[in-house]
Amino acid sequence: MRLALSVDLKLGAELVRNINLDFQEQAIRFVLTQANEKGVSQLSKTILLSETHSQFSIPFLSKMLGCKDYFVHLYALHGLGKVGSEDAVNLLIQELNEDKKFSKYAARGLGKTNSDAVIPYLTEALNSNDIYISQNAAYALGEIGSQAAIMALIQSLVHKDEVIRSNVVSALGNLPIFGKNSEAVISHLERILLHDESPFVRRSSLIGLKNIFGHSVVRYLEEALRDEDSLVRSEAAYILGEVASESEISLLIKLAKDEDLSVRAKAVTGLAKIKNPIAIPILINLLNDPYFPVCERAAFALGEFSAEEAISPLAELLKEHNSDLRRSAAYALKKIKHRAARLHLQNCVNDNDPLVRWTAIETLREIKDDSFLFDIKYVLNYCSDEFVRARAVFTLVDNFNGEAVVEILVALLSCEISIVRSSSAKALGETGSEAAKKALLNALKDGLSGNDIGYFMSIIDALQKLDACGLMSNFQQVYWCSEARMRFHMEQQLRTAITTIQNHCKYYNHEIWQEAVQSQEQAHSTRQTTQPSHSEVIARIDRTTQQIDQRTRQMISEPKSNFSGATFNAPVNFGDNPTGAFIGTQNNYPTDPELQCAIADLQTLLTQLQIQHPQVTTEIEAIAITDAKFTEIKQSQTHGLANLRKQLLNPERHLQATKATLGEVAKHYLEESVWAKAILTYLDKLSEDPNLGA
Repeated sequence: MRLALSVDLKLGAELVRNINLDFQEQAIRFVLTQANEKGVSQLSKTILLSETHSQFSIPFLSKMLGCKDYFVHLYALHGLGKVGSEDAVNLLIQELNEDKKFSKYAARGLGKTNSDAVIPYLTEALNSNDIYISQNAAYALGEIGSQAAIMALIQSLVHKDEVIRSNVVSALGNLPIFGKNSEAVISHLERILLHDESPFVRRSSLIGLKNIFGHSVVRYLEEALRDEDSLVRSEAAYILGEVASESEISLLIKLAKDEDLSVRAKAVTGLAKIKNPIAIPILINLLNDPYFPVCERAAFALGEFSAEEAISPLAELLKEHNSDLRRSAAYALKKIKHRAARLHLQNCVNDNDPLVRWTAIETLREIKDDSFLFDIKYVLNYCSDEFVRARAVFTLVDNFNGEAVVEILVALLSCEISIVRSSSAKALGETGSEAAKKALLNALKDGLSGNDIGYFMSIIDALQKLDACGLMSNFQQVYWCSEARMRFHMEQQLRTAITTIQNHCKYYNHEIWQEAVQSQEQAHSTRQTTQPSHSEVIARIDRTTQQIDQRTRQMISEPKSNFSGATFNAPVNFGDNPTGAFIGTQNNYPTDPELQCAIADLQTLLTQLQIQHPQVTTEIEAIAITDAKFTEIKQSQTHGLANLRKQLLNPERHLQATKATLGEVAKHYLEESVWAKAILTYLDKLSEDPNLGA
C-alpha cells in the first residue's frame, strides 16, 4: 500500500479495503498522513477515504458532515454509504431526517449500504413532498434490490401522488430482473401501462418495459401508440425508432403524420435511424411542417439518407429566418456530399449564424474536386467570420500542397486579422517549403517591432518544425534580444524552439556546427571511417602531452605562480604493454582534493554527454557538443561541476591539471574513442593558448 500511495493516492486508498481489518485503522492514518504531507485539500481527502470502504474512515467522514463546503459534505455522505456499517447507517439516517439540504443524498447513501435495515427509512422518505428526496429514495430501494426492497416499491404503486408513482415505476424498471421477482415486476408494469390514470406514470412504465425487454418491447408499443395522450405516443414513437426494424417502418410513417407535433418529431428521428429510402418523400414533405422541430429533424434525417432529391428543398431552408432550420439544412447538405449541395453552401460562408458558416467551411473541407481551391480562396478573401477564415487556412494545407498554396499563405501573413495571420504562419510550418522558411524569417524580424504576441508565437512554432539548421542563429538572436524578451515574455517558448532544433539537427551551437561541418567536408576524402586503435589514441595523447610540457616550461620560465615546491613523480603508462612514449607528470596535484574533484567532475561530464547524445558517431559532432558544454561551465557562476569550472578559469593550474586528468580520462574512456578524441581536441586547443575555452 505504501508503494501504491507513492504512485497514486487514490490507488493506495482503494487498496485499503483489501487489507486485513486489524491493520485498516493504521492504513487509514497513513493515507491521511500522506495526503497532509502532499497538501491535499479537504475535498480530495474526503474522496480518498470514501474509496477505502473502511469503518475506520467514519470518524473523519462524520467530521466532514459539518463542513460548509457543499461537495465535501456530499462526498462524506457518499463515503458513509460505501462503508455500510451500523455506525455509518445511523449517521445517514440522521442526515436524512434532519438536514433537508442533503436528505436526497443521504437517501442515495443508504441505498449503497445494501442493507434491509434501512428499508423502513427509505420507504418513509419515498413519501416525502420533496420530489428529489422521493426520487432518490425510490432509486435507493431499487439499488438495494432485495425482495423486501422490491415489495416496498410495489406497495407504493398505489400512492395517490403521480410523481411518487412515477419514481417507483422508474426504480422497478431499472431493476436487474431475475428469479421469482421478475414476473411480479413485469406484471405490475404492464398493468400500469394500460390502466394508470396518469400519462406521466404510463410513460415511465413504457420506459421500464423497454429497459427490461430491449428490442422485444415492440409487443407493448402497438398499444402505447394508440394511447390517447401524446406524451405516451411520442415516447412509444421514440422507442420504436430505437428498436424497430424494416417491418415496423409503416408504423413510423403513420406516426410521422400524427396530429401531435411531438409524436411527428419522434417518428422522424426513428425514420432517420432505419434509413429506408421509402421514407424520403415523407421527410421532404415534413420540411414544410408548421412546427420547426419537425422540419429540423426531417432535414437531419434527409442528410443521413444522403438524398440528392432533397437538395433543392433543403436549399430553400437556407433562406429561413430561423437559424436552427438553416443549421439543420446546412448539415444535411454537407452530409449529401454533392456538388450542387456545395454550391448552395458556398453562399453560407457569410451567414449571420456562426454554426452555419462553420458547417459551410467544413463542407468545403470534405468535398474536394477541381473547383475546391477556388472555393477555399473565396472563403479566405470574402468570409466575414475571422474564425472561419482561420479554419479555411488549415483546410487549404490539409488538401493541397505546392508553391501555389505557399503563395496564398505568405500573402495572408499580411492579413489585418490576427488569427488569420497566426493560422497562416502555423500552416506554413507544415509545408516544408524554402519559400515558407524565407517568409517566416522575414516575419520573425518584423514581429520584434509589433505587438501581436500570438502571431509571434505562431511564427516560432512554425519555424521550429522546419528542417532548417540555419534558423538557430535567428532564434538565438531573438532569444538574447532583451527588448523582445521584455515585450513578448517569450523566453521559455524560444528556449523550447532552440532545444527542438538542437535535437532535430543534432548540434548545440550553430556557429560551431558550421565550422565543424566545413572542416568535415574538407577532410571527408581522407577521413578514416574505422575507430582508432588503442595505440593511435596513446600516440595522440603523447603528442598532446609534449605540447603541454613545452607550454609548461615556457610558463615556468616566466612564472605567474610559484612552483618551486612542486615534485615530479615517475611516469604513468596506460596498459600493460603500451606503444609510444610514457607520460611524465609534475604531480603534487593528484593529492590535491580540488583537482581530484575536478577529475571526477570531468568523468561525470563525459558520462552525461554519452547518455544525452547517444546519436553522436563522429568526432566533429562530439567536438562541437564538448566545446559548447565547457563554455557553459565557464560562464555559469552556479554550475554543478564547480571544481571543473575552477580549473577551467585558472589557465596555469589547468595546464598542470590536464596531465593528471588525461591519464584518468584516457584510462576510463579509451574504448569510447569518439568522446576520447573530442576531449583530446579540446585539450589541444587549451595547450595552444591557456586563455582559450570553448
